[in-house]
Amino acid sequence: AVMLAVIDLLNRRAAQFEREEEPWLRLEALRALRLLVLPPPASQTPMGAGRDPDSQTWSACWWVEKDIGHATHGETRRRLVEAVDRTLTGLQGSRNPLPKIMAFGCLRNLALGSPACRSHVVHSKLAHLTVAMLAEQAKASNGLPVEDLFVEGCGLLVALAVGPRKHQRILVEAGAYGLAEDLLKNMAQYRKVAAASFVLLGVLCMDEGCAAKLARKGDEAMKAAAFVAERWPLQVAEAVRAARQPLGSSIAALIKQGTAAAKAAAAR
Repeated sequence: AVMLAVIDLLNRRAAQFEREEEPWLRLEALRALRLLVLPPPASQTPMGAGRDPDSQTWSACWWVEKDIGHATHGETRRRLVEAVDRTLTGLQGSRNPLPKIMAFGCLRNLALGSPACRSHVVHSKLAHLTVAMLAEQAKASNGLPVEDLFVEGCGLLVALAVGPRKHQRILVEAGAYGLAEDLLKNMAQYRKVAAASFVLLGVLCMDEGCAAKLARKGDEAMKAAAFVAERWPLQVAEAVRAARQPLGSSIAALIKQGTAAAKAAAAR
């Protein structure tokens, strides 16, 4: 009931929000929605219903799947995704990063919490919108990015890649590969952004087309990823552990190389 009330608020005030009226109400609504769909920690997830402690992949969080992802709740999923979709679309020209961060986080939580919700988001073209917004924000950053915006955006794209290979192909078609490459090359000095884009590139390289492109001699993305893995080995390793997703073999190999290079440099 609370979730439906928040969705109704976003829908009723959508026109006002698009005119940048009551921005804090929009922000708090998105913040509430993000918390309402937050997957519980692994330690609080019932055995057999959430994540296996020894597993490296997420399965459905039981309460999200029951309350949102169940087959009988397709209308709720549609309304939820459409509400966030419309909100994100209205934020394209906004300079305020906070509501974008909350919207990305809301969709990421849904994607992690329920396979049904993840599939719904993937096929709603929100991946294209996310890539476009992050690319636009990267151009407008002028060397001073809001790191959390890129971390949440990349995290959403990584979460959407879970599942069938079709999901990864949709992300590649949306331009996520080019986005990851640009972030690695242009924001390597920002450890959180660099680590998040490294994971995104690695997940996308599970797609055969991306893997083949990355394997080409002299590929700029490979050079940028190698630089990030060597410069920020701890942050990259932590981001990979948090993502709990397999990476392309060429990208995964860079993690060990970066760690070894960092240890060798420290020993000098």
